[in-house]
Amino acid sequence: TWLAFSALLFPDSTFFNVLAVFIAVIACLLATALLVLYGAKIIIMGPLRFLDDLWTNPNVSSRLVFFTMTLMSIAFTLAYTHLYWLAAVLWVVGVVGHVAILCVFLTQAVRMGIDDIDDITAAWVMPTIGLAMASGSGIAIGFGGWVTTFFWLALLSALLFFPIAVYRIYVKEPAMHEGLVCTNVVLLAPPALLFIEYLSVGGHRWQFFPFTHVLYFSILCVAVLVAFSAPQIIRLEYNTTTACMTFPLAFAAKATIMFWFGYMSDDRYLSWLFLLPAVLLFLLANAIVGYVCVRFVTAIVHWHTNRAGEDEEEGGAVPGGLEGGEGGKKRAGAQGAARLGA
Repeated sequence: TWLAFSALLFPDSTFFNVLAVFIAVIACLLATALLVLYGAKIIIMGPLRFLDDLWTNPNVSSRLVFFTMTLMSIAFTLAYTHLYWLAAVLWVVGVVGHVAILCVFLTQAVRMGIDDIDDITAAWVMPTIGLAMASGSGIAIGFGGWVTTFFWLALLSALLFFPIAVYRIYVKEPAMHEGLVCTNVVLLAPPALLFIEYLSVGGHRWQFFPFTHVLYFSILCVAVLVAFSAPQIIRLEYNTTTACMTFPLAFAAKATIMFWFGYMSDDRYLSWLFLLPAVLLFLLANAIVGYVCVRFVTAIVHWHTNRAGEDEEEGGAVPGGLEGGEGGKKRAGAQGAARLGA
């Protein structure tokens, strides 16, 4: 998003271009660190247990695709810095992993059937829609026009899964738990990502239909739906689902910037009507990303500090108490994990 922001709004500014590349590199490093942490989590919990959860729980597979989408995003950024060979390797790994997880997810969805629609969350649209990311990143790396197939597959699947998710969240009862209301913002991601990838594969040059406008105004329609959840989101305290708002807002901001640049920047009257929301979305996305990062780091430091203090306290109470040191460590670890989850 920063790369698009600087390239389209400030193409002649060395400061913004350097800042965008710097932020992109930092983002890649942080994303790589998180991927390593997630891999360590899988090893700690046990690969067999993880595979069992992946095969039986669609919520696991619908969230795991963010792992592969992150790999494709890193590959795109590496291609921007001309590290094409490394970008190609990460892209292939990401695409193969995404397709494998998508197959597992579709198997679970077919097995569950329409009777279990109450279990659907907004994240369920991402395994199919996320496949579109393979098209734009593949073009940037240099894999050729055949990667546009991923876009069309994602678009066709969106026509099925996206309406079901919208119906479940905004029409069908029982209503979703209040703590999950932040996940409703994820619904912004499918139309925004499809719009971005459609332009990335050169769809705007195909004059058979003004499909770019259809995709963009679908973003606006979904934004109106999401806006109904805004009062609940504002009242909520920070929780882990707050992070769900980061990437949809970033996608929407990038899509709005691209739409403004491609179709409205030369319009004397409508230019500011689209540029202002683009900048506001961009600032909001950055603010939420920064807020989530600060709260995440703070929670880890707080958990680690409390755990270390409680371990020392329990260890000092061993001679006069009934609990052993190992029991105290387990209890302190459980208490610390509970605080981190809260």
